[in-house]
Amino acid sequence: MFTADTGGNVSRVVHMYHFENYSARDATRRAAAAHADWQRYTDAARSCILTKESTILLQAPADVYAAAGIGCASGFQPAAAAAAGGAGGSSADQVVYELRNYRLRPGRNGVKALMAAFKTGLPSKLAADGVGQLALLAHSDVGQLNQVYEVYRYPSAQRLIEACERSRGAAEWQDAKSKAYELCDQFHISFLHPTRFSRWQ
Repeated sequence: MFTADTGGNVSRVVHMYHFENYSARDATRRAAAAHADWQRYTDAARSCILTKESTILLQAPADVYAAAGIGCASGFQPAAAAAAGGAGGSSADQVVYELRNYRLRPGRNGVKALMAAFKTGLPSKLAADGVGQLALLAHSDVGQLNQVYEVYRYPSAQRLIEACERSRGAAEWQDAKSKAYELCDQFHISFLHPTRFSRWQ
């Protein structure tokens, strides 16, 4: 679970859940609906909510994840808190997640083409970046279609910006970004902070 820092509507909370398939999602939702703690939570939250949105994502193909050197987002392990200071960092740094959203133009092959570009470009981006962790790469399956999402974890917003500057020297990543811009009609970035009880600190 995350709260929004900047990049659009900041009066929002973002939840991310992993399910093996739609049947597992249905079973989990049924179990939650019958749980007293969840009922109390939804009752308390209802008075605070203006709107709710839900999108179901499918993770990138396994070969794209393998090229980036990561596995399923359900097994994502944030870097140890002790490493947050690192070179050029501070123990006072606040972890930030960068949510990147590409809205592609309608068409059958846009998502496939962008994933192919990322497969080639992500290794150079991550190598040049040096501090960011790719937590999720996925595309929409239910909701607004033809959307691709990247989620990266950084020790702080400042180190995120510095990493972005370094990645501009990664030629393969710049080529991948050029392909993304050809395919999409909107590109949006927001910064999120994990809640204190989030697994993704």
